[in-house]
Amino acid sequence: LIDGQGGRLAPELTRIGTVADTRRPGATDEEYIRESIVSPGAYIVPGFNDVMPRGLTRMLSAKDLDALILFLRDHE
Repeated sequence: LIDGQGGRLAPELTRIGTVADTRRPGATDEEYIRESIVSPGAYIVPGFNDVMPRGLTRMLSAKDLDALILFLRDHE
C-alpha cells in the first residue's frame, strides 16, 4: 500500500523510509528495506501475516533493487 493505493495485506509503505530504522533494532532503514525485499519473512510487522511472495529479486537487477530501495526510502 503506497499513497492509499494497493492491497490491504501489508503495512503502509508511503513513509517506510521514516520508520524503517525503528522496525528492527540495529538495522538501518536501508538494511531493513533491503532485507524485507530479499528475505520477506525475516521480520514480520506485528499485526500482519507472512504473505509476501519469495524470489522477487530474481526479476530485479542489482541496480533495479537499489533504485527500488531508494524510492521506498525517499517516498513521502
